Amino acid sequence: MEVRGFFEYKLEEGKQEAYRELIPRLRDKRTQAGLMNYSVCESVDQKNLVVETFLAPSIEEYRDVEAKLLKDPETVELLNTLDTYIVGGAAAKKVWFFAELNFSQGKGTL
Repeated sequence: MEVRGFFEYKLEEGKQEAYRELIPRLRDKRTQAGLMNYSVCESVDQKNLVVETFLAPSIEEYRDVEAKLLKDPETVELLNTLDTYIVGGAAAKKVWFFAELNFSQGKGTL
């Protein structure tokens, strides 16, 4: 079942420019590894709040992609650097996965 993933975090004040240089490289790594429709969005009403969102064929395939990426030294370096830009570090990053409801029968089902 396809899932939509979300990473939400708040950037440290003064880290926005460095973040904007780093995140395209991390996005490229993740899309090349198989995550789809990858977007990075900044909040318009909460300063420095960022959400990354993407699609994966299943939660299991997402976990496989992440495991593969964690074997790539360049990706690990990008992730470790990103953690230094986040208020509270990696532990403060919120991660969610959702499955889209199917309305083909007139009611929402998974």
